[in-house]
Amino acid sequence: MSLALVFLGWFFMFFYGVVLLRTSKKRKTGMMLVTLFFAPITLLLMFSLFSWIFFDLSLIDINRIGCGLNANHYSECYPEGYFPK
Repeated sequence: MSLALVFLGWFFMFFYGVVLLRTSKKRKTGMMLVTLFFAPITLLLMFSLFSWIFFDLSLIDINRIGCGLNANHYSECYPEGYFPK
């Protein structure tokens, strides 16, 4: 539930920023809200590109590394039937 509220707030920040961009008095606040909306997207893309270029890691590899840090065994991070028996 709280994650849904975070996304709703995030989208509200974008739409309210666009509304404020149309007014002349609050243009700087609107630009800041729209910038804050795109900041997480930009950071995610930059991190993905950085990890792909320098470490040759895809997003799936990064997710498996994160899963492996919390798993009891590495096979928990792969789909059922991935490893032949």
